[in-house]
Amino acid sequence: MNNSQIIIQYILKYGTAVIFLLLFLEQLNFPGLASSILMPAIGVFVAKYEYSFIYVFILTLVAAILGSLTLYYLGYFIGNPMINWVKNRFPKSKETIDKILMYTNKYGSNGVLLCRFIPGVRTLVSLVCGSVKESLIEFLIFSSIGIGIWNLVLMLSGYLTINLINR
Repeated sequence: MNNSQIIIQYILKYGTAVIFLLLFLEQLNFPGLASSILMPAIGVFVAKYEYSFIYVFILTLVAAILGSLTLYYLGYFIGNPMINWVKNRFPKSKETIDKILMYTNKYGSNGVLLCRFIPGVRTLVSLVCGSVKESLIEFLIFSSIGIGIWNLVLMLSGYLTINLINR
């Protein structure tokens, strides 16, 4: 049984709350959860089990935004000690955090949007933006756009693929 099948079995057993939890945890950079795997699997689930695409998409968007806000506020209130802890605990994250700072310094809020499309960077951007006290409104707007596009494209890839296979 592959990862997509395992995810689908949990969703069938526990409902869309599993989707919400998975996307929330993914935005917290939880190990082993990658939206590039989760979202197509969710798209397959929606197509195969005839759930509302719009409902599940909005659910994933809300979960991801709440997860992003959680990391944003951790960065905002704890700041550099939190960033340093992440860098020390996960040495490879130093390069990622430096990239985020470079993109956000160079492109401002558009950098947040850009970061939402780079795997590995897309989840840590929230922590960094909070630590540098990025405007919450701008962070939410640009994060929501980026998360929405990312989730929609990946969810559609699973949804459309399963529909093509089942023709």
